[in-house]
Amino acid sequence: MKNLSGSNDLNFIEKFSNTYRYLDDLCSLDNTLFQTNIAIYPKELILLQSNSSDNKTTFLDIDIQIHNLHCTIKFMTREMILISILSTFLAWMATFQ
Repeated sequence: MKNLSGSNDLNFIEKFSNTYRYLDDLCSLDNTLFQTNIAIYPKELILLQSNSSDNKTTFLDIDIQIHNLHCTIKFMTREMILISILSTFLAWMATFQ
């Protein structure tokens, strides 16, 4: 990232302006350059795409949805978090069948 700090590539800067990282959680919104530029992150950070569609994702405990160019943000309750973890676990288990 230090090599990019002096970059004049405004398209690159704009695309990564909606990218957020908190410890090992990373959220990059509307960034078509993300997949081709993952080398800017440390190799120890394992990147897994976890959104269920292009219009819905979860980052930390926040549910983000986009519909008709409107963004809806919902903070997840403890019960919603448990359901999310359970559904992710069940989907993972289904890969072994």
